[in-house]
Amino acid sequence: MAITVAIIEGSAGLCQELTATIARDSGCFCVCACQGWRAETGRISRFTPDVIVMDINLPDGSGIEGVARLKRLLPHTQILIFSACDDHEQIFEALRAGASGYLLKRTAPRELLSAIHEIKRGGV
Repeated sequence: MAITVAIIEGSAGLCQELTATIARDSGCFCVCACQGWRAETGRISRFTPDVIVMDINLPDGSGIEGVARLKRLLPHTQILIFSACDDHEQIFEALRAGASGYLLKRTAPRELLSAIHEIKRGGV
């Protein structure tokens, strides 16, 4: 069964790129792509994705706050932070809020897909 993935990315262009990357992996299926989490929390919750790929810096607020809220609503969903920021404090805060992993946006698409599969299996 395919891994269901939701994308929360502030950049429309990158959101489309991530959707296309996930579509190329026969083991994954993108159920929704959003540019923020606050207004889309209900929509994301209805899809109950296996994995959420989420930016930290979003137009509608902190992705770290979004991680904590989404983990309360979707405790079995794994959240992978995908950010341009490599600040160790933000990484720690994201993991403490409930993220399962953290990748930089410069990560190759195949590594992103590998990380999605890994955290779905329970890895970090």
